[in-house]
Amino acid sequence: MGYRWTKKSIENNTIIDGRENDIAINDYIDVFNNSVDRENLPELVINDPMIGTGQLTRIFVKNAINIDEGVCGQDLEFNSVPANHPAGNQIFGLRYKNSVNLRTGGMWIKAPNATFTGLDISEGMLSIEWNCNSYIPKYRTFYMKTGAANIVTPKYVQWQVRYNGSAVYESGPQFTSWNSVNIACAFPVAQGTGEITIHYKLPPLINDSDNQVVFYWFGGQITAINRSR
Repeated sequence: MGYRWTKKSIENNTIIDGRENDIAINDYIDVFNNSVDRENLPELVINDPMIGTGQLTRIFVKNAINIDEGVCGQDLEFNSVPANHPAGNQIFGLRYKNSVNLRTGGMWIKAPNATFTGLDISEGMLSIEWNCNSYIPKYRTFYMKTGAANIVTPKYVQWQVRYNGSAVYESGPQFTSWNSVNIACAFPVAQGTGEITIHYKLPPLINDSDNQVVFYWFGGQITAINRSR
């Protein structure tokens, strides 16, 4: 506890022993708490049913989250010439300009299916984990067509987690073609209603074809754990 020095010289009984002071205060705390506190709780007095009943921890899970296929389309360049692909091979996903949410890239895209709303949050800590699978076609990473000199943008994706509109996590660029995304963050929260949204960003368009698929993701899951104070 705080102590203000009021003497100009050292006198008897003017120097406080911090430990002795804490012990004296604990004597009063023991009386107020019926002699039960965190230092002498009976063994196994706190168990899993008690934690569940007391709602010390709340878990929220949303599964089977996929990209909004209403803004996706089939790759019209790769699939247009049979010699460019094995029989039956089709590539589907976001295309520059043709996908209304992607447009020319370089902007954060809110994943409409990866929105978790109406969370009853208690004051404490909130841990959020986002998992999904993503695919970036690499057949024209640097060139629009084989042998052409038109350089296009190197393909990557970045992920962002937002809580009630504020960014709480942002990943670096992920360049791998097939990727298992696993990102997590933890931060303090106030009591109230919470909303979790997932956003992603692709690089800006340079000289890519509007018919070329550049990204697709699927199999997403949002896990949120709220630990009360």
